[in-house]
Amino acid sequence: MNQKQPYIVVETNEREGKRKLYLYAFLFAETFLHSFFPKVWLIQKLAQKLIKIEENQTKPEKREQEGSWRKANA
Repeated sequence: MNQKQPYIVVETNEREGKRKLYLYAFLFAETFLHSFFPKVWLIQKLAQKLIKIEENQTKPEKREQEGSWRKANA
């Protein structure tokens, strides 16, 4: 395993320090999931795609507008 492990940096600016802490914690969780639970990561990606598909299906008026725009410009 030749991966960089994220580390915690203590900042003087509290807001920036919290932002970096959350970023490093997220990166650590991502590397952990990728290395030990690739199926969990795959399920997360599939769930995100399903949510996007569902959002697209719940907005038919937007697709109709795009369709009419394409017809007008064809």
